[in-house]
Amino acid sequence: MIMCTLKNHVFFKHHVGVQVGLRSDDQKAFVALPKRWVVERTFSWFESYRRLSKDYEYLTDTSETMIQLAMIRLMLNRIEK
Repeated sequence: MIMCTLKNHVFFKHHVGVQVGLRSDDQKAFVALPKRWVVERTFSWFESYRRLSKDYEYLTDTSETMIQLAMIRLMLNRIEK
């Protein structure tokens, strides 16, 4: 069995590179990293859905489906406006 890191798994399965941003020790204030706010904003949208606010599901497939349904609802709400 070959052990695979998350970085390699994402690259081979989805052809997307993952880069971990490290913080320097001399950095005192918060500095927003490019594109990071997009991910954090999306996670905050998920918190408004009760079933996604806690880990209620037993199966990861069910959790993935709930995330997809939440995103579909968010996109439909944007189209509606």
